[in-house]
Amino acid sequence: MLFILFQLGRDCYALDAAQVAEVLPLVQVKKIPHAPAGVAGVFTYRGAPVPVIDLSELALGRPARTRLSTRLLIVHYPDPTGVRRLLGLIAEKATETMRREPGDFTASGV
Repeated sequence: MLFILFQLGRDCYALDAAQVAEVLPLVQVKKIPHAPAGVAGVFTYRGAPVPVIDLSELALGRPARTRLSTRLLIVHYPDPTGVRRLLGLIAEKATETMRREPGDFTASGV
């Protein structure tokens, strides 16, 4: 399996590339008034609005740093009815991939 790597603070995480529709450079998002912490806003992707989550803000309490390696990962996720939707994830240092077998990972239980 192919994974996209990114960092939260000093920790490295991997996201299954099969869940990723596209990796974009960091783009400007429109802020949503009174949105909860971690919700960066919304942007238009191929003519449709896509909500964006800042993983650093959500996990570390600070916005992602604006760097050349900070990316917007457009991922697929199932909504409560099972329909596949798109979600943008702002991730730092998201410029590398790795191949691993699924058995190389241990479930976190979360």
